[in-house]
Amino acid sequence: MSDIRWDGYVNMLNKYGTAKDSSSAYSFFADWQIDDNILTEQYLSNGLFARIIDAPAEEAIKHGFSLSIDDKSICDYIQDELDGMGYEDKFSTALKWARLYAGAIIVMLIDDGGKLGDPLNSRAVKSIDDMYVYERAVVTPNYSTESEYGLSKPVSYTVSSAAGCFTVHSSRCLVFRNGHVPENCSNINYRHFGIPEYVRIKTALKDAVISHSYATKMMERSVQPVHKIKDLASLLSTEDGEDNVIRRLNVIDEARGLFNSIAIDADGEDYAFQTFSFSGVSEIIDATCNMLSAITCIPQTVLFGRAPAGMDATGHSDFENYYNSIEHIQKQNIKENLRTVIKLIIREGQLKGDITEDIGNFKIKFNPLWNISEEQQAQIEAQRSSVASQKAATAQTYVDMGVLDPTEVRETLKASGTFVTDDNLDDELEEQLDLQEQESDMPFMADLPFQKDESPLTYEENSDTITSDPIEDHDDEGNRNSGNYGHKGRKGQVGGSQKESAAVNRAKEQCKQLVGMKTSIGVMVKSVDPHFINRMVERNVYFKPVVEALKRGKPMSGNKPDRKFLVYRGTKVLIDTKGGHICTVIYDNEADTAKGGSKNAGRKNKRTP
Repeated sequence: MSDIRWDGYVNMLNKYGTAKDSSSAYSFFADWQIDDNILTEQYLSNGLFARIIDAPAEEAIKHGFSLSIDDKSICDYIQDELDGMGYEDKFSTALKWARLYAGAIIVMLIDDGGKLGDPLNSRAVKSIDDMYVYERAVVTPNYSTESEYGLSKPVSYTVSSAAGCFTVHSSRCLVFRNGHVPENCSNINYRHFGIPEYVRIKTALKDAVISHSYATKMMERSVQPVHKIKDLASLLSTEDGEDNVIRRLNVIDEARGLFNSIAIDADGEDYAFQTFSFSGVSEIIDATCNMLSAITCIPQTVLFGRAPAGMDATGHSDFENYYNSIEHIQKQNIKENLRTVIKLIIREGQLKGDITEDIGNFKIKFNPLWNISEEQQAQIEAQRSSVASQKAATAQTYVDMGVLDPTEVRETLKASGTFVTDDNLDDELEEQLDLQEQESDMPFMADLPFQKDESPLTYEENSDTITSDPIEDHDDEGNRNSGNYGHKGRKGQVGGSQKESAAVNRAKEQCKQLVGMKTSIGVMVKSVDPHFINRMVERNVYFKPVVEALKRGKPMSGNKPDRKFLVYRGTKVLIDTKGGHICTVIYDNEADTAKGGSKNAGRKNKRTP
């Protein structure tokens, strides 16, 4: 009963589903440690294996990196120091030995007043004199139970090099690993560094190499001559039979080589050629190449120099997987080690006086692994241009409908950073808006917010600054300042004068009533910008329409994310929704009339010249 599976088909003829099923009669066993000399010989003599080791390591380094440091001179200083110590060659070699031997270290010769076996004093780094690369085969980690890391990290490394044997503290080393292995790994030499690349790929590598070599041998035996001799078995049984048969075969081969013809006995001999078919051989070779490429994550274009093939004939998916593996190498081995070296270079520069500022934290960003062609770049730019044209057409439609203002579109473009905008144009747009308002008709006096015997609000060009609370003095960005409010020196605007304008004082007293008012969008008014008062006087906007706009106005997007226009019958009041700060006011006479209001109902008399 134990030989039968009850959860599937059973075939007693081929033993399928039984304990003697050949398809389940195998298991995996851990390989013994591969001798480092074998790894060295494979790297030196097997070109394909050397390509597997070198290609990813070189690709991970050659594209370079950038630093999130604004000062270009400091970036140039760091790059010069790295070039001086041969950073690219040393890091590339360390990556190669890590892939070949499972790990490697770079020993930094640092002048900090200490010896190789002493912990590094990072605050006393005078210079990094040189860096030396050593593979795991000549490096032995030293652990200590007294270390803060216990047995998880070595406190030092013993290097048994051909040039000599020495011990170096781990703080003076850069460690490169080829992946990670479980703690219960049977091979103690691989626990700290990783596992050699050869261990994972040796079967696929052997199949790929053998399939190519066997294909060449099949070419030699593609046509096999067959010589038939009568009574061959009896002839070989005699004392000189074997020699006579071999002598006869040699004569026939020599005759065929000299005269391109064969002379045989008409009675009892026959000579023919047997041709073998190569169908399926190419598929087998491709299968072995695909397996090796899949295990190494290296596309066949890089590994064998052949054109992409398969379902993705462009090879994009193959290169995507390849570059993902390269990015993994950069993050695992290069990034942190490079950060360590750069910090030491910065400290060295600060002690020398070459770097005078505190760098603080910085980020390392590796340059893209894939560089697009000019044709691809042109296609991308064409697509971006098409999208931008569609967005521009949509924005124009909204402007024509009155949903958006041109200044709002301009601010959006400015915030996106796509275009470089001239801030002077913003002032020109405001001047044009002022001129349009000044050319409008006389106001409807019945809606004036003050007594009949009061004169219309006027202003003097040279009036003093007003800074009393609750109307705080802010600049256009909402920042408090102690200077004149309004745009100093601009034509037709209040501010920067020596005497306080009566019109401004009256408007200021009125606007104090706005503080504490709850707006239609639920924002409480906390302060009023003097710029707002200036605009009320300059643009002859009534106080009553301002109150109505704040209480009943419809919200519209402002010139900044935290600002909103409250619009009611042509009066637009701009408020900072985050701080409850009223910024400015605009009156649209045409919009007011279109909504059924009296022409100029939201304005006072034109200001006196």
